[in-house]
Amino acid sequence: MMSEPLVVILAGSKADIDHCTKISDACKQYGLETVLRIASAHKTPQHALTILNEYEANDRPKVYITVAGR
Repeated sequence: MMSEPLVVILAGSKADIDHCTKISDACKQYGLETVLRIASAHKTPQHALTILNEYEANDRPKVYITVAGR
């Protein structure tokens, strides 16, 4: 049996949270589980890679949505 998919929303900064919340709400309307994380690929690339590696270690199907620049 396949696991339910997870939508991982990566915000570049706290300034992107409002937009990311709208994306999360839209995904939830389709019954998708979402998780929101903040990690700047430009300012803190190692932190962003750590987050990606954390989710990639899980066999669960996932979709990544990235938001930056408000």
